[in-house]
Amino acid sequence: MPGWDDQSYGYHGDDGAFFHARKKTMHKEGPTFGVNDTVGCGIDYISKRIFYSWNGKFVGFAFSKLDDSILRRGLYPTVGVDTNCPLFINFGERPFAFDLAPFRKWEANVLKDGLMGLLRSSGERGDDCNVLTN
Repeated sequence: MPGWDDQSYGYHGDDGAFFHARKKTMHKEGPTFGVNDTVGCGIDYISKRIFYSWNGKFVGFAFSKLDDSILRRGLYPTVGVDTNCPLFINFGERPFAFDLAPFRKWEANVLKDGLMGLLRSSGERGDDCNVLTN
């Protein structure tokens, strides 16, 4: 299941626990979830933290200070399932239940510089990455 090895992070529906490397986090965890719930996961690249949402509400930051090497390699969406219920997965083709506007309010240049710094090796610059802002 996601979060049961050191290469993944997970929010488990049966107990609401956040996991990484089989260890539960030490801070408040989220609500349990199941049928008819909507769960979201995101990354705040500026603060280098993973966050979760549940039914359109911010649950909280689960993991903080991710190493730059993890962010450079990339994190990929994963869903672990132990049920016979159908899943509907949204990778952005429909509006998200959670309003991402609070995470888009940073100054465009701060976001752009932050992402460029993560995605490029030192000294390498270019305009091949587009940053979308509202």
